[in-house]
Amino acid sequence: AAYNHQDLPFELLVKHLQPTRSLARHPLFQIALSRADRLPPATPLPGLECAPVATPLRIVKFDLEITVADEPIDGELGIGISYARDLFAHRTVEVLGQRLRNVLHQVATDSETTISRIDVMTGQERIDLLGGFGGSGTPVTESRTVLDVFDEQVERAPGRIAITDGTVSLTYVELRDRADRLARTLVAAGVSTETLVPMLMQRSVDLVVGILAVLRAGGGYVPIHTAYPPVRMKRVAEETNSPVVLVDDAFEQHEVTNALVAGGRTALRCEADHAAEDEPLPTVLPDQICYVMYTSGSTGEPKGIQITHGGVVDLACDPSWGMQPEDRVLLHSPHAFDASTWELWGPLLAGGRVVVAPAREIDGAFLKDLVHATGVNRLSLTAGLFRVIADDSIEAFAELDEITTGGDVISADAVNNTLRHCPDIVVRTTYGPTEATLCVTQYPWHGTERAGTSVPLGRPMGGTRLFVLDEFLQPVPVGVPGELYIAGSGLARGYLG
Repeated sequence: AAYNHQDLPFELLVKHLQPTRSLARHPLFQIALSRADRLPPATPLPGLECAPVATPLRIVKFDLEITVADEPIDGELGIGISYARDLFAHRTVEVLGQRLRNVLHQVATDSETTISRIDVMTGQERIDLLGGFGGSGTPVTESRTVLDVFDEQVERAPGRIAITDGTVSLTYVELRDRADRLARTLVAAGVSTETLVPMLMQRSVDLVVGILAVLRAGGGYVPIHTAYPPVRMKRVAEETNSPVVLVDDAFEQHEVTNALVAGGRTALRCEADHAAEDEPLPTVLPDQICYVMYTSGSTGEPKGIQITHGGVVDLACDPSWGMQPEDRVLLHSPHAFDASTWELWGPLLAGGRVVVAPAREIDGAFLKDLVHATGVNRLSLTAGLFRVIADDSIEAFAELDEITTGGDVISADAVNNTLRHCPDIVVRTTYGPTEATLCVTQYPWHGTERAGTSVPLGRPMGGTRLFVLDEFLQPVPVGVPGELYIAGSGLARGYLG
């Protein structure tokens, strides 16, 4: 607020407006910008040497007051800032002063500068934001496909178990060989480079074989959520360019499958056709589509997000995960939900093991038994399910090394309760939209650490840069609201259609 005491006395203004009174603050405003005269010249008094002396104040009248002496001496403008020490740190006020000086310098240098182009930040702030904690954008790995990295694991340990559902287990070489045979069948059926193949299947080992086969055939997999209404399931499948749809027992005679077959598609199970064993497989490139997943449609029409091989590799191979061949990860998220990307490719591209959960809902008691029976040591949970289990069934986490959670606002109480009861566990909180291959930030909470009233988004993943920008796409200083912009690894190729 700016106020001229000659216009209307404070007392009359307060009496007229009748604001809600509080002893904690000024009744009209908390921040003031005021003008002050320079110290007046000394008043001559006979026989005396006189000099003006400013009266120091030990209190402030407002939370923050900026006083400008607008009669420059030696070409300088005098600006003083007073502040309430119980509200502001000294360093904060120093930075405010530096920003104000920066703004005035720009305006004085170029009076034609538009407000939208004025840079509020100091030079060091800009360096910190754009070159420091906003991420470096350095690629995680050299540009590779999911198949390249998976094949490396096959060559490294062909006999290691790659996937199991507790009944059926496949080694890395068995998984590759089954996927190759099915891929040749898909090629013979008309699947080629960037053919988007809908998959109407329950969670299973066959589902993973089918996903890998689609990639080896050069296509991209389009998982269809089995809980969707039939109308939406049919619509997702019809938006693809595939001559086939992959199905299992549960969906081979489903109404959606029947409608697709009636429309000219071929329904295939995850079984190889020996007549196609000589079909050549295409070369797959890192910028080709790996999968398409649909947004929820909560803010409009559901959109198919096209994610590339390179994006998946950068996510799965990010060093922050520290994934090892000894790790076992539970695949329990719906395969049409982007959390399944990490649950599947995180372990497979690191030589670890995927443990396929039964096709049922996960609760605390079931999760505890499943973890104990399968040796799962890494788990991904939505923020909501994590909170419920942390509150009601914390013992389900006792045998885990790490829990990854995200997808919504993460409960600080759930994080703290987990760390308190399981001090050896790592709780990795993440944030990111489907358009960025699951997540772009992460933070690992350890042992004695505790979250505050809220859980921060975390630090940028490798190869990712984050910017908080204003409406004019200019970076905003720390503490100033803006919109989050994402650049670098993992960004989708765009929407389908």
